Amino acid sequence: DFAEQMKQMKKDYLDGGPGISGDLDKGLDLVGEYTDKVLDAQKRKAELVNAQTLFGLEITPFPDLNWVDTDLRKLTQIYGLYQIQKNFQDSCSSTLWGDLDSKTLLDGVEVTERKARKFPEELRGVNIYKDVVATILTFKDSLPLIVSLKNDAMQPRHWNKLMEVTGTVFEYNPKTLTLESVFAMKLARFQEQIEEIVNEAVQEAKIAAEIRKVEQHWSTIELTMEAYFKDGKDRGFLLVPKEEIKLELEDTLLNLQTMAGSRFIGEFAADVSKWDKTLNLVNECMDMWMQTQRKWQYL
Repeated sequence: DFAEQMKQMKKDYLDGGPGISGDLDKGLDLVGEYTDKVLDAQKRKAELVNAQTLFGLEITPFPDLNWVDTDLRKLTQIYGLYQIQKNFQDSCSSTLWGDLDSKTLLDGVEVTERKARKFPEELRGVNIYKDVVATILTFKDSLPLIVSLKNDAMQPRHWNKLMEVTGTVFEYNPKTLTLESVFAMKLARFQEQIEEIVNEAVQEAKIAAEIRKVEQHWSTIELTMEAYFKDGKDRGFLLVPKEEIKLELEDTLLNLQTMAGSRFIGEFAADVSKWDKTLNLVNECMDMWMQTQRKWQYL
């Protein structure tokens, strides 16, 4: 009979209804399902009550239905908060990575957070409420990490590492990447790893910048030759010694050695090694040239 049906509905609700923690999206769907079930049951109850009233019978209480209805109303409020957070996140998902506005993200999540703080005390102790608040705070905690990924030092290889760490796969293209892919990584779970990858990118960018400085500087250095006369005779040309070039060579070689010792050298090891060998050779050649030149002057 109807009372038995309501007893079974309550059992099903307790065993696998929206009050079970673990999957808020599934719970949100279940709220809709049980809302329909309760509405249908309330209609059936009203019909029974009308019939009992008509025939002057004692009104049968249906405590199981009333319990499910009361609990569902509480959960509906809580899942309503989750729906607000979900809608906000979904509305941002189509935003292109290049158009990221961290303030908009932070403002949006703070609105949801304020709504959560206004919930009555009786609902704050519900496990689903705690799950929803945890979801909101996790999203909020991910925002600084998302902003850190906007660093210009981040290269495709660093994004590939991000995908490996987070277990996600997407095509990294700054022009087409959307926040949906970034949100999917759930960065707050991997804070230390994300910070390490960003730091790696920054340190590698510094090394790359130093290598460019070496290339630009030493590709423009000019050595000066001057005419050499001895006993009034033109003896050809001499290389003019420049102490500043020697000092610059030593400084650059020291800088290259420092870079070579960095744990972030991997991507640039070949370039650093090439310049170290090249400038050491230049240094040796200049020393040998000057020694030979001095001896030649005394001939």
